[in-house]
Amino acid sequence: MNKSHHFHWLKAVITSFAVFVSLHATASTVFTDSTFDLANYSIETYQSGTATINTFQTLTAGNPGAALQTIINEAVSLSTSYTTQFFMNNSFIYDPGTQGAIQSIDVERDTFINLQNIPLENRFGNAILSQNGNYYVYTKSLPAVNAAWLLFNECELQASDFDLVIDPLTAATDPTRHPDFTTGIIQFGLAIHTARTGSLAEPISDIRADNMSYTINTTSSTLVDLSGTIKTVSGTDICAMALASGQFMFSCNPAGVFSLTDLPRKNDCTVKRQIYADGFFPKIDILPGSTDEVARMTRSGTCPSYNTPYELSVFPGSAGKRIDISGTILLQDTQTPICAMVLANGQFMFSCNGTGSYALNVPLDINGQFKLQVYADGFAPTIQTFDEFQPINDVRMARAVECQ
Repeated sequence: MNKSHHFHWLKAVITSFAVFVSLHATASTVFTDSTFDLANYSIETYQSGTATINTFQTLTAGNPGAALQTIINEAVSLSTSYTTQFFMNNSFIYDPGTQGAIQSIDVERDTFINLQNIPLENRFGNAILSQNGNYYVYTKSLPAVNAAWLLFNECELQASDFDLVIDPLTAATDPTRHPDFTTGIIQFGLAIHTARTGSLAEPISDIRADNMSYTINTTSSTLVDLSGTIKTVSGTDICAMALASGQFMFSCNPAGVFSLTDLPRKNDCTVKRQIYADGFFPKIDILPGSTDEVARMTRSGTCPSYNTPYELSVFPGSAGKRIDISGTILLQDTQTPICAMVLANGQFMFSCNGTGSYALNVPLDINGQFKLQVYADGFAPTIQTFDEFQPINDVRMARAVECQ
């Protein structure tokens, strides 16, 4: 995890410590808040300078509906000033001594920051917890986007990811001191911190939080299971390749059925499921956890070809022989490389190294041939068959919008 000696959000940054919905493991505790009734929070404020802080529950400016909103107005000044507020939810309390030692924590929250007369750089999303009268913080950079809802989330945070806050006003931390996930009551919430280093115009910060959730995992397993059936839009089962977190299978026996289990999540708490089938556009979904559902594929239709036809020959005597194949995945008639999934006779890789190149060692089929299938999000699938005498092939892809 990225660490910082300060959860020093410099301009205007909102923090929250949240939990994600329990996934593979059943031993978890979940806290959520999507309305932010401030009667449910204990609030501490630290301030230097003369800023006016107005914090309230908005009923309409959330994502959507109700949310926490804080508006900070500051006077023109050449000096440095700080504001910090901690909002600890009175019901977001966990006792690892009686409820079980914490193995990891997942965090998620929607964040909105609208800065006026303030630069956009140096903003972070954060996770906050309190234990034995101390605050502990985890920080993560957020995109420098103004007046838009952003998702802050992180998975499987450890005690060592949270640093002790030694000065709530300036947000200074001690990176050598951490909470105890085995004993001592822990309370969760969120915090808002701003820092100003001089301004020739009146700085105004509009900071909001919504859809905060927390998952406390008491087992080491937070793995994900993905299963279901792959079908056409009209409901016909499809033989396809399903891929997620490095695991893959073909939904061909029986047709349409797939199951991928014990999948690790990315740092943003999600799993990318990719489905590829001959004659269909790729179906790529970012999933928050375990699912068992129907995945419907869209036919690619008639698409232009930018590839030269190959006169294929049959060589039964070469069946089972392994050969090396290679080439480059390119956009139409250009030299622009494409990041794609390349599949040939059960072997696959991604051409995502910036050059579009691929290289595979594949077995030849009963005709001494290999089927080269290339799929990329936003492009028409390209399927070609070659024999052992044509192992090097550049593949040119048409955009999906070119298909009829």
